[in-house]
Amino acid sequence: MAARRDVPNPANRISDVVSYRPVGERAAPDAATLNMMGMGLFLVALFMLFAAMLVGYLIIRISGTHSPQLHTIRLPRLLYLSTTAVIGVSITMHLALKQLRVAHTRKFREWLVASLALALGFVLVQVPAMMLLLRAHHQAETVGLFLYGLIFFLILTHALHVAGGVMAMIWVVIHAYRGAYNEDRYLAVRNTALYWHFLDFIWICMFLMFLATG
Repeated sequence: MAARRDVPNPANRISDVVSYRPVGERAAPDAATLNMMGMGLFLVALFMLFAAMLVGYLIIRISGTHSPQLHTIRLPRLLYLSTTAVIGVSITMHLALKQLRVAHTRKFREWLVASLALALGFVLVQVPAMMLLLRAHHQAETVGLFLYGLIFFLILTHALHVAGGVMAMIWVVIHAYRGAYNEDRYLAVRNTALYWHFLDFIWICMFLMFLATG
């Protein structure tokens, strides 16, 4: 009786050809890596925007022909409160992500809601502070002083990015209560936390510069 020959499966050959990769060639990055790279490039671009704006303000404040003496600009005291709020958002977002990574879903949601509350509080405090700056600008421009208007513009630019961060956080909170995230799937939460850390850093730099050169 003739020995049975195993006939190679054509599907296996196709699989071998498809999966073949030359020696030394790196595998393509996965979706999570590409997402993080995109988020990093996005934050770098925003950093360059804010850095250029802050450097421009610094040049105008120090060497402008109509710029008053240092420490003569009075900032609304509400900005101190909003600074505390945005720092709080960064802290609570870090704690929320930390709890999610160890599968403490209930605590994750609690810290996430606390982050949203602080973010909304930041906006609610920032709006009247900006109105005070705008009023001061209208009063000061009669004597040729436009620094209050410049400060208002810088804070408004930051506030617009904060609005985007609030919308992203609302989206994350909604999906968190739908069970969309766990200790292995939390990319949207991490990106939102990174964005708020960035907003926190930019605001602190901006506020300290206003204090130092006011």
